[in-house]
Amino acid sequence: MHNFHPNLREQYDLFRQNGKVKHFLLDALTTGIADGSIKNTSSPLRLAQFIFTVIMSMLQKMVKGRSVNLHLDKEMTEELAEMLLHHVCRENKLKEIKE
Repeated sequence: MHNFHPNLREQYDLFRQNGKVKHFLLDALTTGIADGSIKNTSSPLRLAQFIFTVIMSMLQKMVKGRSVNLHLDKEMTEELAEMLLHHVCRENKLKEIKE
């Protein structure tokens, strides 16, 4: 693992411990499922973990690449957000086919 600043490492470890049970996106996802705006049949925790993983991967790519083209980074970020919203808000037809 990378050598992070001790405070950052402590925050990350705490997030990993708590995030597996009480993910910061759970309230929003649970509300969306309840009001019908989220139609995906995956559990809220599974959706939260998926969204977080995708976003962290994008951030890692952006930081690792140290892109000089901020316009392109913004464009990619907007496209990623649109894809995530589409995934979360659509009905999960593939799951129905498998069952």
